[in-house]
Amino acid sequence: MIEHFLKYCKQPIYNVKQRKINFKTFIKLYIMGMLSVVFISVPVGAFAHIFNITNNITNTTTKFILLGIFIVPVLEEILFRLLLKPSKKKVYIYFFVIVSWMSILIFLNKYLLAGIVTAVFILGLILILLGFKKIIDLNNNFKFLFYFSVSLFALVHINNLDGINFYNFFITPLLVVPQLIMGFVFAYTRMIYGFRYSVFLHVCVNMLALSPYIFINIYNNF
Repeated sequence: MIEHFLKYCKQPIYNVKQRKINFKTFIKLYIMGMLSVVFISVPVGAFAHIFNITNNITNTTTKFILLGIFIVPVLEEILFRLLLKPSKKKVYIYFFVIVSWMSILIFLNKYLLAGIVTAVFILGLILILLGFKKIIDLNNNFKFLFYFSVSLFALVHINNLDGINFYNFFITPLLVVPQLIMGFVFAYTRMIYGFRYSVFLHVCVNMLALSPYIFINIYNNF
């Protein structure tokens, strides 16, 4: 599986034959992604500490945890990976969900994140509409779309960092390398096994990532 994953991520293709997935394969994908992230997170964390950049996730409420586990993965998969295999129905779903998300972010004063979501939304629609009109060939240009979605997925997580200023801004892309790795895993899963499996994998990953906050919440309410 690792060999196929690396081969596909090196040369992603649009018309890839979708495979059936079983529990064993899903667990392999999960372990492959999590081990890669754990391995790279240690030096990334140390690097962030040198530049006084910290994670700004301090909310440990039950509502925050549930949103992070069940809602955010669905929204992010729709935003970054639903249209990797476009259809008119998916465009309608994409449009409705993203407009709703942008409205919520603006209401919460998350203007930077709302701006990123808006940019992705507009670009996604342009690429897909042009693809439908056969102005661009998705088969020959899919590599760009695949890498673009993976990169933006990583970069949007810069919003989770505190302490970024003019002097250390240049190193922030390095701090989201773990998210970049998971972006490749999610995108690979979406293309090879289907969208619902990338969503489920994302939910499982976030569940483990937020497990410390779950325990903190339980301890605080004990």
